[in-house]
Amino acid sequence: AKIVTFDGNVTGGAWNIETGGGTNTAAVKFRGNATLTTLNIDKENAEATVTFDGSSAQTIAGDITVTTDLDGKLVISNTHSSGVTFSDDIGASNRKIGTVEITRNATFSSTVNAGTLDIDTDAGAGTFGFRGNVQGSNWNIETGGSGDTAAVNFGGNLNLVTGLNIDKETAEATVTFDGGSAQTIAGNLTTTTDGDGIVVINNSNGVTFNDDFGVNNNGVGSLQIRSGSTMTFKALAASDAITFDVTGNIDADGSNGTGGTLILNGGDAASGTAGDAVTLATVTGTTKLATLTIQGGDANQNDAGGAVTQTNFNGNTTVTTYNVLGGDGSTDTGATGGAGGAVATHLQTGATSATNINLTGGDGGQGNDTANQNGGAGGAV
Repeated sequence: AKIVTFDGNVTGGAWNIETGGGTNTAAVKFRGNATLTTLNIDKENAEATVTFDGSSAQTIAGDITVTTDLDGKLVISNTHSSGVTFSDDIGASNRKIGTVEITRNATFSSTVNAGTLDIDTDAGAGTFGFRGNVQGSNWNIETGGSGDTAAVNFGGNLNLVTGLNIDKETAEATVTFDGGSAQTIAGNLTTTTDGDGIVVINNSNGVTFNDDFGVNNNGVGSLQIRSGSTMTFKALAASDAITFDVTGNIDADGSNGTGGTLILNGGDAASGTAGDAVTLATVTGTTKLATLTIQGGDANQNDAGGAVTQTNFNGNTTVTTYNVLGGDGSTDTGATGGAGGAVATHLQTGATSATNINLTGGDGGQGNDTANQNGGAGGAV
């Protein structure tokens, strides 16, 4: 086993850390800036851990790579208020870093590919920026005691196999999606306890979620959609029904300002695959938005669009435009066209105030005269 510490700045080309078998681990610590072509971790059997723990702000230039997918461990524990800035890629889509642990401020200017990533602010409040696309499996944000908040910003797409979990101890965890172009979020967004976390949508080009956003009885604490921003919660055609649960309020800023646009949408069918359903969408608190749309998915050929099976808006809802729309039916040459997804049960138990209300079933699909096939029915409301 070896421990190597670089107290000053380092500059070079391709650097490599290779472990051995058994207990022949490698622990390498960087406390200054690093400017390298690449820093590669080659794990034979024993673990290789690379730590960035300077007391002054650090800048790390050069890709951090691994020889085999899920090799290595990165620890980021710099104590300076500016933390560590990584200028280049962390891992690759087919060779991800095994584990990343972050306890202090960090900014990632490019892509991050990590199997497991854990942010833990027990040591003090932290700000964490991911400006490029991220990919991995199990990512977790855990706050600490009073004042030990976590503010995490994502500027690119997320593709997480299991998802992103918010674990609020006492201090708040805020996750913001603020890209300069449209963002797509794949992987469940979950909470450890019902009501944990604040999610902020601040992207005028829109943010689309394709997997669970909270689950029944374990909802997100607050959803803030900034004015002019759009959040689309849309099922796919992948045999994966999804749920939406917000325990608190939906508005612009957490202070009852009028938010942007929220769309809850069943999945559009694909050739040979029916659209997935939104099986449950629950909002326990109030909703205040410019536009709220609940919509079934569109059919494709003879495959049905996904339904919005049940929605429960329990608090008061104030919106300028309120749309409840069925999905469009389709046409097919070999069978009756697929039906559009229905909005099956939509419950609004709180008081509702809307300037424009549109309750419209989906368009039916055109029949096929040559093949003597009927068009699919439009989704019901």
